[in-house]
Amino acid sequence: MHKLPGVMCQHCTIGKGCGIYETRPNVCRDYYCLWRSLPEMDESWRPDMSGIMMIPTDTPPPPGHHFGVTLILTGSPDILRTDKFAGMLAGFVESGTAAYLDVPQGVGLFSHRSFLNDQLAPAILARDLAAVKSLIWGCYESLMAKPAVSLPDNVVNA
Repeated sequence: MHKLPGVMCQHCTIGKGCGIYETRPNVCRDYYCLWRSLPEMDESWRPDMSGIMMIPTDTPPPPGHHFGVTLILTGSPDILRTDKFAGMLAGFVESGTAAYLDVPQGVGLFSHRSFLNDQLAPAILARDLAAVKSLIWGCYESLMAKPAVSLPDNVVNA
């Protein structure tokens, strides 16, 4: 099964999950969503319900961070304005987890990604949830304002 970045799986049924769950390919069967391995995450963090897919970061985390997580926006950006998302993100930052926001830009385009810890740390230390939410939204708007960058032809046509 081959799928381009920024393209929803053809079998995804929004709000219901995988439309071919019982017969899904091995690449899907072997994938274990990060939210499932974090005991503080309940069923509402499922990507099809939350609009956020959590994956371990694909690059080594910066110095001072023991682990990295990429939060990929797969649904409405409204989740980024919620206390729930800000609280979860604050927990990652406080625990020393490098946190990245990844915003897909569309078919055949690179996603835009931002390291969030340094931007959010002062508001998190001040326990200012409104400021944390505002900073998250500002980061999202900055990512959306960046120009789109096409994937190389050898990736798009693979």
